[in-house]
Amino acid sequence: MPDERGALARGLAVINQVNDTPGMSLEQLAKTTGYPKTSLFRIMRTLVALSMVRKDSNGHYQPLARIQPLADKSFENQLNQTMKRLAEETGQAVEWYESGTAGMVITRRVLSRNTEIGVRARVGFVREWNGEMDAVLALGIAHLKPKEVVLDFNAFLSYREPFKQSRISAKFAKNRIEKATRERTICDHIPNTNNVRRAAKLVCDNKTPAGVLAIAEVVHPEQPDRIEKLREILEKEPFLVPCSAF
Repeated sequence: MPDERGALARGLAVINQVNDTPGMSLEQLAKTTGYPKTSLFRIMRTLVALSMVRKDSNGHYQPLARIQPLADKSFENQLNQTMKRLAEETGQAVEWYESGTAGMVITRRVLSRNTEIGVRARVGFVREWNGEMDAVLALGIAHLKPKEVVLDFNAFLSYREPFKQSRISAKFAKNRIEKATRERTICDHIPNTNNVRRAAKLVCDNKTPAGVLAIAEVVHPEQPDRIEKLREILEKEPFLVPCSAF
């Protein structure tokens, strides 16, 4: 059953994108968000009907309303600012995952002006609880999994070599989860089938686990290995430090 927050998250992501970059066409929104044009057309039609955006005479969308946190210094606002800064600093896609009934759900995604569009996971994407054991899922299971979710340790998949996904042993999966429990900032060293790997960190709000922040790196063999550097950036990020206290 798909997570019900996915559709809402996509709509909110589009509203935020129009506010951040007024005057975008449907084609530009599709390229930036990664959503199919048919889905975007329905979203924009709804937002226009709700007077959240308007379509000008050139077919470009202009914002009419903005969704803002209740307090400027709220957790949500700090998270948004941190994601934008990390995206600019690293040139990579920065993702925010929250716990859902089906798995870890991307509810926010930020790209910089220089981000390479190679990461296929978009807002609404669900990393299933018994699916691919990457850094995000390991942290999610260790700290955010709903109590009613039952894990099947014989079902997990991962990568032992680049681009080749295979089933992993229950021992391997448990070791990855234990590492995520201890360290709370971990990374993937082997790229997945999309040539992407992630550095991820558990983030808390008032010492309560709130979600996982991830930097998704598109790997280029000719460039230096950067994944440990990305992990260190997350580990040292001031906004994320309080999570170590719970």
